[in-house]
Amino acid sequence: MFATKTLENQIGAQHLIRRLRLYIIIFLIAIAIPMIFLIQRGYKQFQKEEFHKYVWHAQHLIKQVRDDINPILEREENRAYNDYYFYNISDDPRHRQEYLTMSPLSGVPDSNKTPGIIGYFQIDDQGIFSCPALPFEDNQSLLDFTHKLTPDFDEEQIKQSLKLRKKLRALLVDNGLISGPKPFDLGAFPELPSELGASSSPASEPKEYLIQIQPLTLIIAKSGELIFSRQVWKGEAQLSQGFILNPQDFLYDPLQRYLNNSGFQSKALVQIYYKDQILGALSYTPKISEGPSIEFNSYKQNKLPITIFWDELHPALKPIKILISTEAMPLGASASTGIYLVLVIVFLILLGAFIIYQLGIRQIRLNEDRLNFVSSVSHELKTPLTSIIMYADMLRSNMINSNQQRETYYDFIFFEGERLSRLISNILCLSSLRKKDASLRLEYTPVLSAVDLVKSKTRTLIEKSQFELKLLIDKEELENLELLIDVDAFAQIAINLIDNAIKFSTDHCDKNQRKRLVELGFSSEGKDSPRLCFWVRDYGPGVASEDCKHIFDLFYRSGNELTRKTQGTGIGLALVGELVRAMGAKVDHRNRHPGAEFEVCFQYRKQPRI
Repeated sequence: MFATKTLENQIGAQHLIRRLRLYIIIFLIAIAIPMIFLIQRGYKQFQKEEFHKYVWHAQHLIKQVRDDINPILEREENRAYNDYYFYNISDDPRHRQEYLTMSPLSGVPDSNKTPGIIGYFQIDDQGIFSCPALPFEDNQSLLDFTHKLTPDFDEEQIKQSLKLRKKLRALLVDNGLISGPKPFDLGAFPELPSELGASSSPASEPKEYLIQIQPLTLIIAKSGELIFSRQVWKGEAQLSQGFILNPQDFLYDPLQRYLNNSGFQSKALVQIYYKDQILGALSYTPKISEGPSIEFNSYKQNKLPITIFWDELHPALKPIKILISTEAMPLGASASTGIYLVLVIVFLILLGAFIIYQLGIRQIRLNEDRLNFVSSVSHELKTPLTSIIMYADMLRSNMINSNQQRETYYDFIFFEGERLSRLISNILCLSSLRKKDASLRLEYTPVLSAVDLVKSKTRTLIEKSQFELKLLIDKEELENLELLIDVDAFAQIAINLIDNAIKFSTDHCDKNQRKRLVELGFSSEGKDSPRLCFWVRDYGPGVASEDCKHIFDLFYRSGNELTRKTQGTGIGLALVGELVRAMGAKVDHRNRHPGAEFEVCFQYRKQPRI
């Protein structure tokens, strides 16, 4: 009956644990669905915000480059058509005189004013090429004339200008803008006055022309230079004026400079397109320790997975587009903080669910242990009480005539009564300890007095079980030592340890034909140790490894409830643990092969001299 009740309690506990596990899983799923939805929405929102930040960085990068090149292109678009001549004719209205002045484009161009400038050119409607760097080419008399007008124009400048003219002509011929060198035509230049500094009559004033200038257009040279040109109509005559730039100094260097200071946190690629053809690419790689790394690639390179922004730089650069892409979209500081907070919340939810699950299991186990305890205590009380009442009734009715049998019944009633008294004492003591109602009186007690107390308290228990209690103590060594204990609590510990040793070693000793023996002794933890250890050893099967960490748990009993033969309620060793902690001592156990040994270490001192 008792085993059936225990089995029912176990089955009920397992059912409750499975139900609790199911409820926890349902709760986590119910929390996970909206949480996943919120995390996805939040992550997308963070990505969107970060994308807008990247777009802003890209727009700012393009704006900075525009701020560098737009003034240059606007200045060239607004340049007067006669600036492309070496000489300009200017007049002084106060003296009604005409003068020859040098064009602002004469000589070798200044790259400080126009980054990447190679030179300026002009082509008339006859295809004749000219350059404001020098008025004529291969004409010594005109060179002498130039030198006469401009003494500061030395031979070295002439050589540089000639070299520049050849370079410009070669580029224009190579890209089909002119067919080749042609004889120079004075008509390509403004009419010179017949005599420098002479008065001009109204009849001799230059003929006025209607000047029309179209915006600049761009052509990419085969070798990569930027060729800007514009069409100019001087009356009925058509001129093509323009200039040639080195793209590295004019375009790539500003891009690289501002890209280096951009706010991109991941690998980025800036590609320069001309009519859907890639001219080049700037690869940006952020490095926390060394700073960003930027490389220029002139070869074709595919854009990165995420396109951030693309735009044109200037109407004059209309065929050129800038496309900025990135490898990944890293999350910013606010996004990282949000993700960490979400992870913390998820962790707390999981931790809370785990704690609730563990507490639920613990409560179910405790309830199961309590039910088993009630069942076992009922069994432990009912069986001996039934026997006691039966034997007492037989003795009371004078049904037993044999003196020997009568003595046997008296012994049974006495020993069972003592066992019931120990059981009730253990329950009451444990209950008071758990409620913090027990007040132990710790005092130094002679060790030998404690040993005598244990012998007297366990005499009937030893006699009933037909065991031998062997004391392994050195009286001379322990004679002057005192334990800091509560005497009643110490006796309770010793009784429970000896009762436990007898209970779990009886069958093993009988089966292996060993003498029924329990050993008791004292030993020190070590030299100059402040503790003296009281130990009890049996010669039974020892403690199974899976039971070692639970033997001091309340209501815990090793083995299967259905096959267990030993009596007990699972509170004996739990009470030992509670009493040991209450006295500031410590308890441990070890297997001795054969048998198990329980050791309780107390504070002690030598008896003071009187």
